[in-house]
Amino acid sequence: EVLQKGITAPSYRMSNLKAPKKVEPQELKPTEMADLITQIVEIEGPIHFDEIARRVASIFDKSRAGKRIQESVKAGLKNIQRTTQSLIVEEDFWMTRSQKETVPVRDRSEAEGPIAKSDNLSSLEILAAGKLIRKESGSMELPEMVKAVAKLLGFSRVVGDLKSRLQKVLSQLY
Repeated sequence: EVLQKGITAPSYRMSNLKAPKKVEPQELKPTEMADLITQIVEIEGPIHFDEIARRVASIFDKSRAGKRIQESVKAGLKNIQRTTQSLIVEEDFWMTRSQKETVPVRDRSEAEGPIAKSDNLSSLEILAAGKLIRKESGSMELPEMVKAVAKLLGFSRVVGDLKSRLQKVLSQLY
């Protein structure tokens, strides 16, 4: 086994917020949407824009984040960037400044749906996982590092998109 028993990551925690009022999500003012988004990102960042939109949809009991919800989320994010600059974005992943400085590494083995897909892994989190493993286990070849990072992030199989994404990002450590 590649990973030493001592290296674990906390479980991925999804924001479980309640709708601030009985309206459609696209009826929120950009400032209200910004508050909601900030709460989501504080819990789940770095988090992909699509996931933020999905979270907003689910908060309002919607099964999907359609165009109007996505536009409303974009307006909320623009509001944050214009007024507080409390969140930063890299490659469509939103995070707080402290999440950027100390990137959380999370185990997605219990998570369901899109959050457990390779597209929803930020490069920052993949690199942070690689650095953590290197610090604890010493150096290893890239293929072993890819397997170790996948396992730490809660993926049991390293195939297809996940494998190529991890290889591409982790190659920066070599």
